[in-house]
Amino acid sequence: MAKILRLWDIMDDIDLKLDLNLLYKRPRVDYRISEYVFEYINKTILEPKKIMDTGNYEICLAFSFYDKNIYKYFDDNVYNTDDTKYSLTPISSMTKNGIKYKCIWIGCYSIKNNEKIVPKEYASISYDMIGAFLVNKFKKITKEIMDNNKNGMDMNFIEKFEFPAFFENQKYLADDEDVRYNDGEKLIAVDIKGEYKKYYKEWNM
Repeated sequence: MAKILRLWDIMDDIDLKLDLNLLYKRPRVDYRISEYVFEYINKTILEPKKIMDTGNYEICLAFSFYDKNIYKYFDDNVYNTDDTKYSLTPISSMTKNGIKYKCIWIGCYSIKNNEKIVPKEYASISYDMIGAFLVNKFKKITKEIMDNNKNGMDMNFIEKFEFPAFFENQKYLADDEDVRYNDGEKLIAVDIKGEYKKYYKEWNM
C-alpha cells in the first residue's frame, strides 16, 4: 500500500521567514491527480517487475518554485534539466497508528511549479518525480522505461478534475492545522486554510 502526500513550503529560503505570498503560488490542482499517477506507474511498471510490492509506503511529493539565483547545488539526477531539479533523501521508517511505513521524500524545484500549472503539466511533473526516485533506487528501472511508459497516462481522465481546484481538494500537508512558522525572532501561528480561502475568495463557494 502506498499513501501519497503533498508538500508546499511557505518559508522564504533566503530570509528563512514566513512568506504568505508563497502560499498563494502553490499548484492549484486536485490531490487525486498525484494518486492517479502513482497508481498508473504501479500497475504498468512496479507490479510487473515486483517492485515495492510488499509493505507500506508513505511518499511525499514536495514541490517548490525553482529560482536559479537561490538554488545553486543539486545532486546529480538523470531527470535534472536547466529549469527543473530533483532532490531525494534516504528512505526512512516510521510507525503511525500501529502501521509501519517506509517514508520516501521526493523534492522537485521547477519554474513550472506555481499557481498557474494545469493538471496535464502537473501530472507530467509528478510522474517524473516518481521516476527520479525509481531510476535512482532500482536497477530494473531506467529513464527510458519511464519515458516510454509516460504517454500511456489517461490525460482525458486527468483533465476532468476541476481546475483551479478548491482548497478542500488540494490537500497539502498542514492545510487543516494552525502551524507555527518562524517570522524573524518569533513564532507565529498561521491558519493556512483561512488565509488561502480568503485570498482566493472561496468562502461563499
